[in-house]
Amino acid sequence: DGQIQDADKLVDARKRLELAEVVTFGIVVRRFDAHTQIDLDAEATLKPIVSDPRAEHYYNLQLDQVADTLNGLCDPNSMWGKYIVEVQQAGVHRPCTNYNDKDLCNADPGCVFRDVLAACVDTPCMKHCTEGGCANDTANACSWEKTEKVCYKMPGCAGHTDPGPCGADA
Repeated sequence: DGQIQDADKLVDARKRLELAEVVTFGIVVRRFDAHTQIDLDAEATLKPIVSDPRAEHYYNLQLDQVADTLNGLCDPNSMWGKYIVEVQQAGVHRPCTNYNDKDLCNADPGCVFRDVLAACVDTPCMKHCTEGGCANDTANACSWEKTEKVCYKMPGCAGHTDPGPCGADA
């Protein structure tokens, strides 16, 4: 919506954000299919303040594309979602169908990647609705999460891809 009046302060702002470990994305919103000089100038102003890798952390989008981009922010398979999931705290459960990547799937405490299906699915532990049922399932190395009141893979088993102490589910 116009030229930034204090563009000289952007580099210092980016340094402060990096020190605080803030991941920054940017979108230049344009009205038309073609890129105008104003769009390109806005892009040049925005690039210095987005996180690395800068080429993947900013987009020059037509207005109609913005909603799709923002709706996919938490999807690890989207253009920005892979960076957001990467910096989120490990051990947070998301819908298993969100994961196309085997390692991301197996790192989720409620999911396991099945090679036979070539898909990420709920771990058998998720079928237990009670703490007792969860504790009795030693074959799948289940562990009751008291705060969420849900049965996940044992914390040490998230991310495992080999059987062994983590059971057949790992």
